[in-house]
Amino acid sequence: KEIQRRVDSSFVETEAYITLNQLKQVSVVTSGEVNIPSQYQVSSMSNVLDVMFTSGGINKNGSLRNVIHISNGKEEIVDLYEILYGISKKDEEPVYVTNGSRLIVPPIGNTVAIVGNVVKPGIYEIKKNEFTIRDIFNLAGKSSFSHKFFVKRVTNNFKEEIDFNLDEDSKVKNGDIIFVIPQDISAQGTVSVTGSVKY
Repeated sequence: KEIQRRVDSSFVETEAYITLNQLKQVSVVTSGEVNIPSQYQVSSMSNVLDVMFTSGGINKNGSLRNVIHISNGKEEIVDLYEILYGISKKDEEPVYVTNGSRLIVPPIGNTVAIVGNVVKPGIYEIKKNEFTIRDIFNLAGKSSFSHKFFVKRVTNNFKEEIDFNLDEDSKVKNGDIIFVIPQDISAQGTVSVTGSVKY
C-alpha cells in the first residue's frame, strides 16, 4: 500500500506491481537419529517435516513422536505422527524453523507392533500410556476382513504370554505384538505353536 501510494503521488498514469524474487535462506542444524545429520541452508518457509526430508529422513532407531526443536532459546517437542497420520484433532499450524534452529531426533520410545490382516502392518511408537488397541488399529488401518486378534506380551518377570481376551479398548504396553486374524481363519479357531519354530 505504501509503494502504491508513493507511485500514485509521483507518477501519472502509472501502476506498480510487486513480485517476490527469492526467499530468504536460514541455517538449520539436524542431529541425532537422522540419516544425514548436518547443517543445512533451507527456505525461511520450511517447517520441521521439510527439514527432516532434507536431512535424509529419520532412521529406524529414531523417534517420530519426540523431535526436539530448539529455536531462539526455546525448546518444543514436535510429534510428526500428528502430520503423517493426522491423529491430532486440533487445527494447528506446522512448526516452522528459524535461522539457527536445531532439530534433535532422540532414540525411539515405547513401541507396539501389529501384524496380520491390517492395511499397514508394522511397528508404531506409542507416546502416552493410555494408548489402546483401537488407537493402533486406527494407525495401521484395520481391514474389513479383520475379525479377531490376540496380543503377545512380555510380563513383568520377562515371560511371554498370549492374551485372547482383550478388546479394542484395552491399553497396550511397550513391546506388545498384536496379531490380527482374518475372518475365515478365526471362524475355525486358532492353534498355538511354541518351541523351536521360526513363526
